[in-house]
Amino acid sequence: MMSAPVTGFGVIVAVCCALFLHQDSPPAMGDLASRVRAVEEEFTQSYQKDDAFGVRVPEFQDRMLKLASEKIDHAASGDALIWVVAHGQFSAQAPLAMKRAAQAADLLVKHHIEHLELSWACLWIPYITEPPEKSADLLRAIRMKSPHDVVRAEATFALAEVLSTRGNTTLDHSSREGLYKEAEGYLEEVRKEYSDLRLRERADRYGDRADRLLYEIRNLSVGRRAPQLEGETLNGKTLRLSDYRDRVVLLVFNKTGCPGCVALYPFERAISKRLIDRPFAIVGVYAGEEKDLAPTRTLLAEHRVEWPVVWSAGMPGKSVIDSRWNIHSFPTLYLIDADGVIRMKSFGSPGEKILETAVDALVKEAEARPKTP
Repeated sequence: MMSAPVTGFGVIVAVCCALFLHQDSPPAMGDLASRVRAVEEEFTQSYQKDDAFGVRVPEFQDRMLKLASEKIDHAASGDALIWVVAHGQFSAQAPLAMKRAAQAADLLVKHHIEHLELSWACLWIPYITEPPEKSADLLRAIRMKSPHDVVRAEATFALAEVLSTRGNTTLDHSSREGLYKEAEGYLEEVRKEYSDLRLRERADRYGDRADRLLYEIRNLSVGRRAPQLEGETLNGKTLRLSDYRDRVVLLVFNKTGCPGCVALYPFERAISKRLIDRPFAIVGVYAGEEKDLAPTRTLLAEHRVEWPVVWSAGMPGKSVIDSRWNIHSFPTLYLIDADGVIRMKSFGSPGEKILETAVDALVKEAEARPKTP
């Protein structure tokens, strides 16, 4: 699971929730709806202060859960529960916040399966990982029971994401391929049934989203051979991923202004130094617009980043390289073995110990294999 601090992305979560919490409420909801909105507004104000990272998200979730329990079947209670789910992951207290999110998701499925805004909850339910089957079970229930096409579409797509992510962390080849195949089936359903739908007005069509995830499963998943990556580094040299054959490569996709990317620098610096004379390399990819180039150079110099960094010009996630690799969160890490096969994939750091153990094992494999002519 990717843990992230309460930063700019969380503001997006708060704004997204506000879009439906601030809609005009039917008179029947009365005071409950206004109190739900008041808690959401209080959170947003606290969140936007300089000490946003210290906001106690679980405490706000508890208040929303208490409000929802007053009249559990009212639409305003559904709004409160969706808010709790949406704020479970992006919190400094993520493990505790996710417990609240799981509780709220159960109540949503039980009492608010007809809620039109349940699609927003489906965006965040994939992050509920305790127990591992929890998110998939919730999404299957929503997919089967919701009367709204857009909710079923988001639940089906999110279910495919959950299964593909689980496949990327499954060691057994047969089990992994089974998860990929099941995910592909759900994505084909999205393409057939919901291709032209959108979650919101400016969002991509579900058909396009399904196409991208299908490409990712078939070409960018664990067990697949990594595609070519070619670009110009910040020091003006042409870099091709294929030139690193016979070496283990930690490929890290970053963007300017990403705290999680910066947090990885000490680990990357230490492991590259430790393995300097062994078959291992780190390759960074930084996405940004022209205005981001100078600040990125300064940042990398300040943190003594000495491994090659390819510049991927354009909006993060939309540049040519990011698009080819279907990058949609930062940092995204690929660990590629000496044969060019993806052996680990992580949205955010999987943990330094886990990553270091995986790197060391692959480096030993590389040193034991015959060299490619």
